[in-house]
Amino acid sequence: MLKYAAQINYRPNPIALSLKEKRSRSIGVIVTEIANSFFSQAINGIESVAKERGYNVIISQSHESFEKEVQTLNYLASRSVDGLLISVSAATKDLEHLRALHDRGFPIVFFDRIVEDIQTHKVVIENFRGAYDATMHLLQNGYRNIACITGSENLSISRERIAGYVEALAHKHIKPSKSLIKYCPNGGMVLSEVEQAVTQLLKLRPRPDAIHYGR
Repeated sequence: MLKYAAQINYRPNPIALSLKEKRSRSIGVIVTEIANSFFSQAINGIESVAKERGYNVIISQSHESFEKEVQTLNYLASRSVDGLLISVSAATKDLEHLRALHDRGFPIVFFDRIVEDIQTHKVVIENFRGAYDATMHLLQNGYRNIACITGSENLSISRERIAGYVEALAHKHIKPSKSLIKYCPNGGMVLSEVEQAVTQLLKLRPRPDAIHYGR
C-alpha cells in the first residue's frame, strides 16, 4: 500500500488528519504589527522552534484594534489551532474573549503584553529594568527634568516602564510629575499621537531637558 501511495504521489489530507488526531499541528500567533522589529524577531524564534517540533505557525496582526483581535482570535479558534501565542492590543480592556477561550481549556501563552488576570504561561521582557536603566543613564549624564512617553495606560508593559522610570527618579530623590508622563493609546503606531505628546511636553515650563520613550 505504501508503495502504491508513493507511485500515485499521495499526500495525506491535513484536515482529515487533524480530525482523526484531534489536533492540527498548527499554532496561532497574534501580534500588533509584524513590521515592529521586536515582534518580527519574536516570530522568527516562534517559527524556528515550531518547525523543529513539526508545527505550522499562523500569524495575524491586530493593528492595535480590539475588534480585530477578537475577530482574529475567533478565526484561529475555528481553525482548530492547537494553541495560541498572543501579545494583546493597546485597545484591549475587555478580556472576555480571552477568558472564555482559556476557561474552555484552550492553551494560551501571553508574551510581551500580558494579561495579569488570566493564570497561564507568560513570557515577558524586563520592562521595569529597561526603563530604570534608561532613566538612570540620563540622570547620570546630568539631566534632571526627564519626561516619559510610553504606550497605552492599560498595558502591563506601560505600567512596568513607568514604575522603572519613577524608581530611578526616586533613587536621585526626584519627585515624578504627572505632567511629564504621556501615554499613547495606540502604542506609538500613530505618529501624530507621539508628535502631540512631544509637543505638549515642550510647552511645559520648565521644559523637559530629556525624554525617555518606550514603544
